[in-house]
Amino acid sequence: IPDNEHLMVEFDNLLTSAQFENNPYPVYRQLREAAPVYWSDVWGCWILTRYEDVVATLRDHHRFTSLGRLTATIDLTEDLRERVAPLIRHYSQGLINVDPPDHTRMRNLLNMAFAPRTMRRLEDFVKDIVERLLDDVQHKGEMDIIWDFSYLLPVTVIAELMGIPKEDHPKFKAWSSRIIEFMATPKPTPEVLLRSQDNLLALQQFFRDVVQERRAEPRDDLITALATVEQEGDRLT
Repeated sequence: IPDNEHLMVEFDNLLTSAQFENNPYPVYRQLREAAPVYWSDVWGCWILTRYEDVVATLRDHHRFTSLGRLTATIDLTEDLRERVAPLIRHYSQGLINVDPPDHTRMRNLLNMAFAPRTMRRLEDFVKDIVERLLDDVQHKGEMDIIWDFSYLLPVTVIAELMGIPKEDHPKFKAWSSRIIEFMATPKPTPEVLLRSQDNLLALQQFFRDVVQERRAEPRDDLITALATVEQEGDRLT
């Protein structure tokens, strides 16, 4: 690639611009065409934008790892690392943050909980949500497909899937969006990291209470299945 250093500076400026935040797709196209495997100084990592390359890295756990992937690029002083230890610990475990064989073990347990009958039971509920989201913007004659639809639909479905009472849905949505706030910038401030962690701890405590209730009084919902699923003596924490 000619003048590669100039390209790196140009793309790093684009990746942190308001233009990119409002509409990232033209930048993604430029990256795919000019630098599909691109080192970003500002993010401190390699950025892949071609489908084949992304799939290849995700499937090759011998050469690429999911361990620590979300916190590896964050600059942390020793003091701040101690203060955000719960956030780092959370993103060093769980299905999407580990490699096989741990990933395989957890995935097998989760597959047992996500039974087809559980999914089928949600079909009418999902249709109702879609209709409501479309009705909410009909008077405007236009919609932002991300914020008006694609963000609200899955978080509402997940809340229902996990057996969260409807009155707690707004709280659940707020926790979800604030937890991932630190991922939106290459250099999150201590304030952003601590705010993400505070919301993560609140959500964790909420689910600890729910899981404890379901183990004591099981119901016909996914959270009960997740809390009680077992395979050869292995359970989810």
